[in-house]
Amino acid sequence: TIAAAQQLPSNRPIMLRLRCLKKDSGSTLFSNDIDWIEAELAALPKPLTGQLTGASKLAVRAVNSIVSDMMSSLVLAFALISLIFMVVLRSWRAGLLAMLPNILPLLVTMAVMAATGLSLRIATVIIFAMCMGVVVDDTIHFLMRFRQERRRADLPDAIDATIANAGRPVVFTTMMLAFGFSLLITSEFNGLRDFGRLSALTISLALIADLLLLPALLIETNRASEKGSK
Repeated sequence: TIAAAQQLPSNRPIMLRLRCLKKDSGSTLFSNDIDWIEAELAALPKPLTGQLTGASKLAVRAVNSIVSDMMSSLVLAFALISLIFMVVLRSWRAGLLAMLPNILPLLVTMAVMAATGLSLRIATVIIFAMCMGVVVDDTIHFLMRFRQERRRADLPDAIDATIANAGRPVVFTTMMLAFGFSLLITSEFNGLRDFGRLSALTISLALIADLLLLPALLIETNRASEKGSK
């Protein structure tokens, strides 16, 4: 082969194609490998040039694009839900405070992912969009019940009645969802196993936030509004 190449004209371009196999290390690590390979190819001395191609590269780029789009959609959804809360509660401050029990479980889940080395990919980023719907549903259920109880009782009694009447169905439905998703932990597929663990964690944290943090926020918000009216 070398002898045949030496007989070719010096100005004739020669193309060499290399095919390699790599162990599946995840889209995040593979994306770093792609950046490193492309940087090495760009540093080749002239007139040598190189280009990385293949279905794996296209798949990684597509996954990264999907994850970025889903995170942008999640931020937009939070903004729209916050506006709805402001309209329903007739107060921008109350609307923002009502979003805290919805944001906190997702932030804690992100912290757990960072601590355990789990990266954002399709199997994990879907958790935030899915759990956000569950969290917001429980919050709306709790807030609507509180408004009904507040019309016929003072603040402490309204909070107690809301927890007694709305707390039980919220606990039952949320725990059923958490137990259902936790069954995926036994899966041999890494994506499904991570999805089950993080989903159960996020939903459980959302339940705790709705039962503990949301009533405290409602009490402080109503007390502040009553002082402001005086």
